[in-house]
Amino acid sequence: MLRQCPDLLAQNINHWLSRSEDTSLIRTLRGQMRAVLSNRYRIVDHHDILAMVVTELQEMGDGMTIASCQVTDARMYIKVVNTNIEDAISLNDPVQAGFILSNSEVGLGSISIEPFILRLACLNGLILKDRRQRKNHVGRVSENNDLYAIDTLQAIDDAFKLQLRDLVRNAISITTFREAVEDLQVAKTGIITGKPAKAVELTAKAIGLNQSESEFVLSHLLRSGDLSKFGMLNAVTRSAEDVESYDRATEIERLGSDVLYLPSTTWREVATAN
Repeated sequence: MLRQCPDLLAQNINHWLSRSEDTSLIRTLRGQMRAVLSNRYRIVDHHDILAMVVTELQEMGDGMTIASCQVTDARMYIKVVNTNIEDAISLNDPVQAGFILSNSEVGLGSISIEPFILRLACLNGLILKDRRQRKNHVGRVSENNDLYAIDTLQAIDDAFKLQLRDLVRNAISITTFREAVEDLQVAKTGIITGKPAKAVELTAKAIGLNQSESEFVLSHLLRSGDLSKFGMLNAVTRSAEDVESYDRATEIERLGSDVLYLPSTTWREVATAN
């Protein structure tokens, strides 16, 4: 409808919005509506997050580098690596610790900070899922702002920003990094004895890859020659470079964590598939 009959789409939307008694927050950019959100949605703009992160990284000192960053229609991403925290999966296969911070201005998820591991041999990124490092965009009801003094509202927002600052400071955990490295080392011992194509098919189904993405994974797995759980994981994260969407590429890097922590019964089925 948006492509073929935008006037009809606008008429429908305006009709149903006029019938709603809910109070909503409308986010716009350059005169265009970006999102219809709850009146409890806490506005945390990308530039506020970025200003805070840059300040914190400067205070953390040398070794903090931006591995990648992007702003999409859905989210802002900042991938940070601490070059001072390094280990190795095996000889000549070093990895470094980092984190990925993401934020959505249009209600597509909470502010999140997740551990990130960069493999230097190929620059593949692995995002470790950590739901503790999240902060929801949920705040005071906008229409009740007149109940509070301006300095009270400012204090509430300042406290929220301090919480985000603490999340950034705690984002790179040496303990989490070392535990993940140990898990990656163990993954090298999980050998695929069945057919690689079938193993990729089952892995794709288990973690949620589509057909074209699974084809990328199979290509990278065969090209690497590493028929192990570690090889499968790296084939998945390497395929992130093959998709056009930065949002989806980041999600695929996160799906690498799903491969690493597949249930043992599922991995046995993948490894022996024929």
